[in-house]
Amino acid sequence: MATSTRSGDVLAGRYRLIDLLSESGGGRFWRAHDAVLERFVALHVIDVDDPRAPGLVEAARTSAGVLDPRILRVLDAEQEDGRCFVVNEWGTGTSLDILVTHAGPLGPRRAAWLVADVADAIAHAHQAGVTHGRLNPENVLVDRYGAVRIIGMCVDAALHGLAPGDTQTDLEDLGGLLYCALTGVWPGPSGSIVPAAPRENGRLPQPATGPRRRTEAARLGLARVRLHQASTAGACSAAATTPT
Repeated sequence: MATSTRSGDVLAGRYRLIDLLSESGGGRFWRAHDAVLERFVALHVIDVDDPRAPGLVEAARTSAGVLDPRILRVLDAEQEDGRCFVVNEWGTGTSLDILVTHAGPLGPRRAAWLVADVADAIAHAHQAGVTHGRLNPENVLVDRYGAVRIIGMCVDAALHGLAPGDTQTDLEDLGGLLYCALTGVWPGPSGSIVPAAPRENGRLPQPATGPRRRTEAARLGLARVRLHQASTAGACSAAATTPT
């Protein structure tokens, strides 16, 4: 198949494939090296005749219009030699799904600030008319200094064969990120490898974080306010449940 690429292959005369990070659904995700600009990049590749290919290229174009340091940028998109591939800025850090599954839920203060930062970045994208479309824990990186980087803007949804997302889905996923950070389970509408949150009579139970200082509760209140601000089309308070 056209996407049967190997480590060492060079795409578009500049992107040398180094590490195959994942493979699923007929596509491959690589760490690559850009020989022109001498930097590492992330590269998604599928067959050019894959039904997702047109949507993937369009998603790359759309995502490229969002300039925010917390959102990993699309750098290039190409169709050549039977392949369709998108090149993204390389990001370092640990994704939220790994953080909560390996180390357990985050404290309220850390969870609040983390998701508020994601919300600010998504608000910036929404103001530009761009939605993420699949804002799950796997698409939020946290580096060793606590800085947030969002990956897969528009592109991840296209790779999963999804239509362009809408603002409401992003808002519900934002609420889901806060709940996930506090509990280690995922209630958002987008798919995730994090275990699904249990529901009681169709409702999410309040996160059981135990007694906390008033300042920590205030931080969570701030996160809810920032989540409201992330919407250009309405409020999202129903998307997240925070402890009192």
